[in-house]
Amino acid sequence: MLISEGWCVFCIDAYHPLLKKCEDCDRVISRKSNKKVCVLCSRERWLKRHAEEVEAVMIAMQLSVEDAINEVKANSAGTCFSCGVVVSNGALFCTRPQCILQKELYRKIYRKVNSRRKALQMLKQGELK
Repeated sequence: MLISEGWCVFCIDAYHPLLKKCEDCDRVISRKSNKKVCVLCSRERWLKRHAEEVEAVMIAMQLSVEDAINEVKANSAGTCFSCGVVVSNGALFCTRPQCILQKELYRKIYRKVNSRRKALQMLKQGELK
């Protein structure tokens, strides 16, 4: 790995063109990923956000932890911002052609305002600056 080649985590983040570090634990992740945290920290964040919901499902349905997590994930699927079809993994848009165009427009707006909420609001209102 790069650490064994003399690269420290901070130098990898600052100078390596293909890698960056996780915001939470400093693990090295791919710069190609649009995610800011590694897989382990992402799972931990999800568990912190949904802990009470998982616990309630465990009690109500008498499920194991993993089964309750899977149940909560299955029931927390979102909808496409553009057409309303069910999407998974926290996606904002589905893969329909008109929704892909809306997604690109959203990205353009987001780059300007740097706020997810504002970008979605502007997209919904049809504001383009």
